[in-house]
Amino acid sequence: MKKIFQWKTSDDELCEQDRQDLKLEVADVLTYAYYMCDRLNVDPNDIIEEKFSKNKKRHWDFEEQK
Repeated sequence: MKKIFQWKTSDDELCEQDRQDLKLEVADVLTYAYYMCDRLNVDPNDIIEEKFSKNKKRHWDFEEQK
């Protein structure tokens, strides 16, 4: 996945082949994540909600560090 973005300045520059390759990479990541959830006997939606609730309390500083 890194090589798809390594020399790009934005996602608008992705050609159709890069988009297809990236979709397959995301599918691999999701497949593994769902496998891990199954092994842990947890519902992925439940743990996403739990993390989302924690993140609501966080302060996100997206200002560029100088």
